[in-house]
Amino acid sequence: MQSIISGALQHERDRVVRKVESHLDRSVKSELDELLKSGDNFYQITLLKKDPKDFSTREMRTEVAKQQRLFRIYKSTKSIIPKLQIST
Repeated sequence: MQSIISGALQHERDRVVRKVESHLDRSVKSELDELLKSGDNFYQITLLKKDPKDFSTREMRTEVAKQQRLFRIYKSTKSIIPKLQIST
């Protein structure tokens, strides 16, 4: 039973990965790859959870840049979700 479920999960994962890879453009793929790179003992995606220390100009510029980066990824990936044919 466990091997059947494991095989089904792997098959579904492969299907979703193929669909995502075929529908994402290169710039979004590179943005996502960049978020998953490891450096200084943590992944870049970890920085997305980091809140600004204060309301200084430097911190707010960093926050705006982070949100712009996320928005570019969001816009591109939003259209892919229905094509994946996964349940909500």
